[in-house]
Formats: sequence, structure tokens, C-alpha cells
Amino acid sequence: MKKEILQVLFILILLFALLSVMDYLQGKEIDHVANLAQIIGFVVTVFACRKLHHWTQQRNQNKEK
Repeated sequence: MKKEILQVLFILILLFALLSVMDYLQGKEIDHVANLAQIIGFVVTVFACRKLHHWTQQRNQNKEK
């Protein structure tokens, strides 16, 4: 369980890093790169939510056994 929590925290740290890069690039008025960073951040968020959902289902199945 600790491994899964660390993986989710790592994914969230990557997301915050991408968001800070996006803010920096928007300040530099490089819109297409900022849009790319925003899309990557969205994909990482969706991946983290799916992985967390999978881990929760797996944990619930293990509790039922």
C-alpha cells in the first residue's frame, strides 16, 4: 500500500511541475507550448485517477477474500 501512495504522490508532484512550467511559459507568451503542457497535465491527471481507482478496486477485492 505504501508503494501505491508513493506512486500517486510522485504523479501529483509531476503534475504540479507541469503546471508551474505551463504558468511560466504563458508568462513568456509561448501559447502552443503552454497548451501542450496543459494537455500533458490533463493526461497525467486522468492516468493518476484511473490508477488510484484500480488500486482501490484491487484493495476492496483483497478485503473480501
